[in-house]
Amino acid sequence: MIKAKLGSFSVNVVGDTTGEQFTGDFQAKSFLSFRDVLQVDKYRRDLLGDKPEQASVRAVNQAEIFAQLWVRLAVTPAWWKDHANGLDLADDNLIEDVFTKTVGVETAEREDLKKRGDVALAKLKGIVDEDARAASEKSPAK
Repeated sequence: MIKAKLGSFSVNVVGDTTGEQFTGDFQAKSFLSFRDVLQVDKYRRDLLGDKPEQASVRAVNQAEIFAQLWVRLAVTPAWWKDHANGLDLADDNLIEDVFTKTVGVETAEREDLKKRGDVALAKLKGIVDEDARAASEKSPAK
């Protein structure tokens, strides 16, 4: 089974609502499995309740963010867990920082994968070009 790599990041944020300072280290999944994607949707729907169509735009956005965080975050500081995985916090700027960095783990992994693919493609083109050159040198001149 292929498992997502974990990417690490740190936060050091003073809450814009509470004025409290939050510092800590997190680890997040570098990609989501199909099961993870379904889990995100389940958590999002659970947060919105029986009538999600009546939820405010802010509630829908918050539900998506917290569902993503629940599934993506593998390692969190104690204060995160103590605050119901962020739900009991009140500082938008803290959640924004954690969410942005969490999603950034996947973005960084995708960029790294693309770079490795580009390097492999360049090597392959070099091999093909070299083989073509060698073949043309072997063929008799007309």
